[in-house]
Amino acid sequence: MDDVTALILTPSSGDGHRVQHALRRGLERVGIRSVRLDDIQPGALWTAAVTEAIKKADFIIADLTELNPNIIYEIGYAHALEKHVFLIVSRDAKADIPSDLTGYHYLFYADPEELPELVKYRIRPYIEQLRRPNESDGE
Repeated sequence: MDDVTALILTPSSGDGHRVQHALRRGLERVGIRSVRLDDIQPGALWTAAVTEAIKKADFIIADLTELNPNIIYEIGYAHALEKHVFLIVSRDAKADIPSDLTGYHYLFYADPEELPELVKYRIRPYIEQLRRPNESDGE
């Protein structure tokens, strides 16, 4: 799955960096390349760089624990592009999920250190299932 790229969307505050690093470790272990928005080169027009990163990603993992408005916007853009978005939330989250996102499937975590296992057992199988039709077409 080396040709698969995931975009990781987490807040830059709170546990956001721990979540990013744990997700990146988990994705690397299962052979999925990851991109984070802090990988974008300084000086780039930020909005254009963010939308381009979403377009290029095969799927998105977004942490809604803090209900960061930028992440909610980025999820909306990804949904408009019909990207597969995995929504993750800490079990300790205090805020209510916006009603427009309540119908989606969420993956909950108690500690960021358990995210590599979540990637392995919950996200990877789903991505493998998505990739199968393309592989049978010779792509």
